[in-house]
Amino acid sequence: IIPIVFVPGIMGSNLKTKASKGKPSEIAWRPPNGTMDAANQAFRIWKGRSPSDRQRLLDPDDTEVDDRGDLQVGWFASEAQYRERGWGEIHWDSYGEWLQTLEESLNRTFVRKADGNRVIAAHWQSVIRADRGSWDARDLAALSEAELEKSAQYHYPVYAVGYNWLRCNSEAAARLARRIDTWIAEWKARPGYQCDKVILISHSMGGLVCRAYAKQHPDKVLGIIHGVQPAVGAPLAYRRMACGTETGDAKGENLKTKGFATIAGKTPADTIPVMGVSPGPLELLPNHLHPPGWLKAFVKDRKGTTAREMLSLPQSDPYDEIYRDMKSWYRLIDPALLDPGKKYATDFGQGETNGAMAKCIEAIGQAEHFHKEIIGNYYHPNTYAFYGRDADQLSYGTVRWAGTWHGQDAMHEARLRQGKPASSNTPGRVIADFGLSTATADHPALQPTNGTWPRPTANSSIEFHIQPQDAPGDGTVNWQSGEAPGLNIKRLFCTTGYDHQGSYNDPNMRQLTFHLICKIVQGAA
Repeated sequence: IIPIVFVPGIMGSNLKTKASKGKPSEIAWRPPNGTMDAANQAFRIWKGRSPSDRQRLLDPDDTEVDDRGDLQVGWFASEAQYRERGWGEIHWDSYGEWLQTLEESLNRTFVRKADGNRVIAAHWQSVIRADRGSWDARDLAALSEAELEKSAQYHYPVYAVGYNWLRCNSEAAARLARRIDTWIAEWKARPGYQCDKVILISHSMGGLVCRAYAKQHPDKVLGIIHGVQPAVGAPLAYRRMACGTETGDAKGENLKTKGFATIAGKTPADTIPVMGVSPGPLELLPNHLHPPGWLKAFVKDRKGTTAREMLSLPQSDPYDEIYRDMKSWYRLIDPALLDPGKKYATDFGQGETNGAMAKCIEAIGQAEHFHKEIIGNYYHPNTYAFYGRDADQLSYGTVRWAGTWHGQDAMHEARLRQGKPASSNTPGRVIADFGLSTATADHPALQPTNGTWPRPTANSSIEFHIQPQDAPGDGTVNWQSGEAPGLNIKRLFCTTGYDHQGSYNDPNMRQLTFHLICKIVQGAA
């Protein structure tokens, strides 16, 4: 027996509030299944929830995995068996049909024709004939019948493990360990069965969970396949936390993206009370291994024809230079938005605002510890990964703030073109638009480490606005993060043709995943 264990991305696991004396459990997070459910959740349920409602429902200290999610019973198991395998813990529309396909195809390698001859099943024939150019792997040999023979010697029960994506991914890894130990023990307890190792398949942030698990239990992992993993974080996480979820992509708005933004939170007033105190989302931010300088600010002159780069962060460590800085205009976290429900007013013994800030700093510290101490640059020795680098699926390779001067005099503008500070020491203002909210600061906040900022003169201001996505990717993870596993794994596949959430629904990526599972199985005892 080789269990196939699928680990979803952030927001892909169903959550519920914890039941307590006098307080029943309620649904906290259950992504919609189908168009009608999506419209209902977005525009009838989540649209009416205030920031304090979101803070209460999506509290990392008061939520847990909910296994009661919708699912459709297939041909090989009952609903109870599905739920025992964890299928009710994850978002069905995103992953359910994929789990069924894995179960059916992995356990049907050969079929008998009417004349009694054995042939390779149609699905595996399609994998053999797959366009390996779509995998960025024209040199990769097709599967042989001998390899399929080896693969057919095993049975592949398919499991899913949800996790509380609000909490640290190290806790998710611990939950994954408990579930795997239980399932291996159950198979070993059956007479005549042997089960020692699993194959892990991850989507997005699930890759961080799998890496943390594999580092602690490498002997229980036969191999891992990572799909669209934000290996070193994604600048999109900064954009969504600081400014709210975008209502469209680089091509513009549409009903689907507007609906998702309504559910996830359109403004920082919606996102910060949840993400600002939750280690899981913070662990999606670009970490210390992400290429530096992903947060930039440019200032245009009055004519809008010349733009100078005035800010490029981080230079080395984003945790100190960006995430713990709550005073600069480009800050990730606005402390005033952290605690709309006054949950932390008395926590830490520091008063209302300081209590929430302390909780936020604690969560940032957990995220930093996870990336620097728990997973670092670790990958299981038998790891494969694919990522998107599609010019039609733009992501944030850099988050760019574009600023325009207002009210400056001609001399000031001339000094700006020369890259010199303004002659006046009278404070001006910088205004940043964070999506229905603004941050305002006087000129000291404009001084970056390289000292090239021109100061605003009296009665002048710089107004900043966030810019659209700028880098090929999958619409969520930028290619720089996707390619980060690089030489640390057995093979990395640079691919196109799908968006982030739909990566495992893409026929080419499915065929690639089946090909890799078969290759991993060749190393089984």
